[in-house]
Amino acid sequence: MEETGMITVQQICVIHRVLMDGLHDNAGEIRTTVTYTIRPDGEKYYYTPPERVEDRLYTVVDRHNEHMEEIHNLNLSRKEKVVMTVKAAAWLLLNFVDTHPFSDGNGRMSRLLAGYTIMIVNPFPVQPYHNNEETCRSDYISAIVHCSENQCPSRIAALLVDGLYTSWSLA
Repeated sequence: MEETGMITVQQICVIHRVLMDGLHDNAGEIRTTVTYTIRPDGEKYYYTPPERVEDRLYTVVDRHNEHMEEIHNLNLSRKEKVVMTVKAAAWLLLNFVDTHPFSDGNGRMSRLLAGYTIMIVNPFPVQPYHNNEETCRSDYISAIVHCSENQCPSRIAALLVDGLYTSWSLA
């Protein structure tokens, strides 16, 4: 991956294969089965159908790279660059999870990719939730559900900003 934050589908598949090695038989392979999750309200939520997953993943990666190229090419202040990068990371996290390209490990991959994106403007690892009272996994899942329903990653961006604050506080 380049310092510009641009990524490829091939890189994502290799990283997933390494990340999930020994944990999943199809590590690094785009899924070919229907998959869903049970939302907090008990309803099933179906991810992108398997016949559209690969195309959608390429679209998500292309759009993310457009965001990163725009951030790289614009003459932005430091603050503007941080804001736009966090928004791009939140957008990537939401759309990657919503695409759900792999059979397992999509949440881990999406957080890893969002963290990588943010490392362009922040030298410390960032996670959208921590094991403390202020921001926890249930807040993160609630934000994912809300943002997915509304196609607006603002709550995820807020969690990433909280993660930035935490990473700087611990430095």
